[in-house]
Amino acid sequence: MIKKLILFFLLIGCTTVGKKELSEIHTQIGIGYLNVGNYPAAFRELQEAKTLDPNNPEIYNNLGVVCYHRKRYRQSVDFLTKAIELKSDYSTAKSNLARTYIEIKKYKQANLLLKEVIDDLKFRSPEQAHDYLGLMHFRQGKLDKAILEFRKAIELNNKYCPAWYNYAVAQYKNKKFNETSRSIDLYIGMCNVFEDALYYGGLSYYRSGNKKASRKFFRNLVKNYPNSKYRNTSARILNKMKPKSNKKTIKTF
Repeated sequence: MIKKLILFFLLIGCTTVGKKELSEIHTQIGIGYLNVGNYPAAFRELQEAKTLDPNNPEIYNNLGVVCYHRKRYRQSVDFLTKAIELKSDYSTAKSNLARTYIEIKKYKQANLLLKEVIDDLKFRSPEQAHDYLGLMHFRQGKLDKAILEFRKAIELNNKYCPAWYNYAVAQYKNKKFNETSRSIDLYIGMCNVFEDALYYGGLSYYRSGNKKASRKFFRNLVKNYPNSKYRNTSARILNKMKPKSNKKTIKTF
């Protein structure tokens, strides 16, 4: 997609194109880079788009998302706030701003924005807003409220992967290990497997006494994520589960 956009950009380079049209091309290329995680290239393209069309709220929203992923939270807040100033009913930007506020522990501001987003019947991803609200409660140690919001997100869209993972972690913190295992299994069945999911899957099965399933998760993590922050803990738990007669241990470092 990105290559096609760049080719199109080059092909029209010799024709007369207005600033807004050029800005849209840079915006779409920037979004393409953003979607594949190339944040420096995305930022460069979106900045070029902003120069050409400085009052386009979509550009500021995407710049805010780029800065969020780069952990430049203050810049993210500035860009997303500008997007909302330009378009007062821009619920996507409000949701993104709320997520950034959660990261910098401005929970009151995040809560107000998410309530607005949830009340907007035109917003296409209400499950995201409930998931963020759940994450906000989780960060504040309000497990019951967090679990309730994650459930609402899943009820709205039972294939929304972030809510399934967050729900599983919240249930683990709530010491509901069987529910954690069930949720992690569902998550892995339909979403991308990553080290955090394997870790909580291994832990939940370990804590509920299913050592066979626990070993499967931890072995997967140790083998496929050798540089994971969970690697040493996973290896230690695997060693604990080895039969007494088996002297071989997994090396930790």
